Amino acid sequence: MKNASIDLLKGISCIVVVWLHCRFPGLFGDAVIYALRFSLPIFFMVSGYYSRFRDEKWIVGKMKQILRMLLLSEGFYGVWTVTNACIIHHIPPGVFAAEYFSEFHPVRVLFFGTMFNDVLWYLYAVFWAWGIFWLMRRSGTLKRCYALIIPLLAVHICGRFYLQNHID
Repeated sequence: MKNASIDLLKGISCIVVVWLHCRFPGLFGDAVIYALRFSLPIFFMVSGYYSRFRDEKWIVGKMKQILRMLLLSEGFYGVWTVTNACIIHHIPPGVFAAEYFSEFHPVRVLFFGTMFNDVLWYLYAVFWAWGIFWLMRRSGTLKRCYALIIPLLAVHICGRFYLQNHID
């Protein structure tokens, strides 16, 4: 079930994600970041588009696949982080563990991101998006939520702009 238009949209979004990680200075840089934030929701929408006729078993399989990637990535970056701290920076493992895990909060990690690499936040977001999609589909509330997409996106953009400009 290929769709050339969606593939083009995914390609453009991939390029835009790279631009999102290039910081431009000042107000122009802030405007660029806000203007380019459309790319990540597109990845979620494309996933939803391709999964709309899939059964619950397929969605649960997708969640398991992402969870495996997430655990493997966290494990890899955990080993990397500990090795880097202990061997390269000569920090004893006990000192590293005490410092690192003094700020560790499992609920924050579970819902907002990663333990060792901030780049992995997307895997957490995709995992929870599939989970929410599965729950909504199972309960029959999915169609009612379509009306919330635009208002929630507007609130997100306005709220982020407000916080970034008024609270450091």
